[in-house]
Amino acid sequence: MNVKSEFVNSECFVSLYREGLGKKKKKKKKKKKKKKKKKKKKRTDTGNQDRG
Repeated sequence: MNVKSEFVNSECFVSLYREGLGKKKKKKKKKKKKKKKKKKKKRTDTGNQDRG
């Protein structure tokens, strides 16, 4: 664990990490528009008849 923490805190890693974040932020993935699900019509007529 000590080795990992030292590596994370090292300046080289931090700079690389920040660059990576910057690149990720610049490239925005286009969000696919979710198709709206059609609401199921409530079966009031059939349901009531079945229940009596």
